[in-house]
This record gives sequence, structure tokens and C-alpha cells, in this order.
Amino acid sequence: MIPSVAVLIPWAGQCPHRTAALSHVRTWYQTNFPDWQICIGEAAPGDSWCKADAVRSALRQTGADIFGIAAAD
Repeated sequence: MIPSVAVLIPWAGQCPHRTAALSHVRTWYQTNFPDWQICIGEAAPGDSWCKADAVRSALRQTGADIFGIAAAD
């Protein structure tokens, strides 16, 4: 059996440059690894930014066997 893979991307912000970078990163993964799941994690609304919380949010979106954490920008 081939293990499932997910990429966890912690994310926050409204900056148009960071949003464009996230779009580029998502497209790159979708093009190069179409079988991988891409999970975007954000901190809870109103909370201060915490990368660990954003990673935890992304992790809750997948049941993959293997996962990696990638920067969005």
C-alpha cells in the first residue's frame, strides 16, 4: 500500500504579497505532487499568531500517513 501524504502549511495574514506567495506554493505542490493533500492551517480567530496552533489546525484536516510542514512564503 502506498502511504498517503499531506503538506501542512501554517498561514496568517492579509498581505497581498503573502497571499500571492501562498497561491504559488499551493500551485507548485498541486502540479508536482497531485496525489498529496494540501492543508492550510490558521490560528483561531481573535487569537494571537502562534505557528504551532496553525500547524495543529492543518493537522486536524488530514488523516495522512506522512506529513510535512511547509512555509507559505
